[in-house]
Amino acid sequence: MDSSSLIWSSLLLLLSLVLCLNRKNWRTDNGNKNRPPGPTGWPLVGNIFDLGIMAHRILYELKLKYGPVLRLRLGSVDTVVIQSAKAAMELFKNHDASFCDRTVPCVLTPHNYKDGSLALGRFGPYWRTLRRICAIELLANRRMNETVQIRRKCIDVMIR
Repeated sequence: MDSSSLIWSSLLLLLSLVLCLNRKNWRTDNGNKNRPPGPTGWPLVGNIFDLGIMAHRILYELKLKYGPVLRLRLGSVDTVVIQSAKAAMELFKNHDASFCDRTVPCVLTPHNYKDGSLALGRFGPYWRTLRRICAIELLANRRMNETVQIRRKCIDVMIR
């Protein structure tokens, strides 16, 4: 096989891959009509390169075009951008339970830490119980006053 046919076959394979990925994203985007408006992104990178160096100016221009709530694709992740105080207040007041969940990093799932951490755990009854225990038992004024000497020793060791 000569080099020109190898180049053409590689280009054809790359083009078909990009078209398949673009078609897959197009199908999933049309399936959900409740998403906020936003610019269409590139097949693999989304809108990352559209933001450029002066991202705040581009976001302001997008606000003028699409409104205070818009959707950007940053890589393969859909991101909702809130650009007004009124929209942010409505989001945090009416839809807070929908947006409060976190994704657990892939490195923590094999060790079954996906539910056992207050900082990285998913929102739910178990996380609320952990938060309550932490507030009552660990961060109460009485406990903080009891552990002042231990914390001072730890800080002295860290400074040395």
